[in-house]
Amino acid sequence: MCGISGFVGVNNLPEEESVNNTLRLMKERRGPDSSGKYAKIRGEYSLLFLQSRLSIIDPKPRSDQPMEDDEGVLS
Repeated sequence: MCGISGFVGVNNLPEEESVNNTLRLMKERRGPDSSGKYAKIRGEYSLLFLQSRLSIIDPKPRSDQPMEDDEGVLS
């Protein structure tokens, strides 16, 4: 089973140690096959997506998340 987590804030992102601990726990308990993060600061707002993945249906790396293109981000 996959796991997702996120953060929205003003002028800050969580400390890198907290982000890495969250990804580690998600990988241990939710999805051991891959994990990823996406962080963006736009103006005064901060956004962070965290994802862990259990590859059952499509084990290829092309399905790793968060996915990003010119139009946005998907997790």
